[in-house]
Amino acid sequence: MNPTGLTAYKHHREAHAMGAPLPPDSPDTYEADLEAMRRDAGVWDGAAERMSAAHASAQQLALSGHDLSLISQHTRLDVAYQEIHQWAVGLLQGAHTNLAGMANALRESAAAYEAEEASAARSFDELNRGEN
Repeated sequence: MNPTGLTAYKHHREAHAMGAPLPPDSPDTYEADLEAMRRDAGVWDGAAERMSAAHASAQQLALSGHDLSLISQHTRLDVAYQEIHQWAVGLLQGAHTNLAGMANALRESAAAYEAEEASAARSFDELNRGEN
């Protein structure tokens, strides 16, 4: 939240605590659906797990020049296969890393929103008690 948005958000919450309705969403206010963020993180985790399984399977598909054919060693087909295989395995590993990173970012964002909300609530409680 930008500082202006945070200030507006706190004023709206303070007014709401005194019985006023919250204003509709505006550019200065918004509310995050934390449970949806966590559910989405689970979806990203699932995709990351599928990429991890694909990566493990692809790693086992390594073939030598002998596996391909005797002529492949003379035409360097075995070298081309090795390069393509390593490239594909690297892509799958990278996909897993990126998808897992997205899941973690969603969870961390949800936790940050919760912490900010808790901090704002404590501030309002202190204001209501006249401690600040």
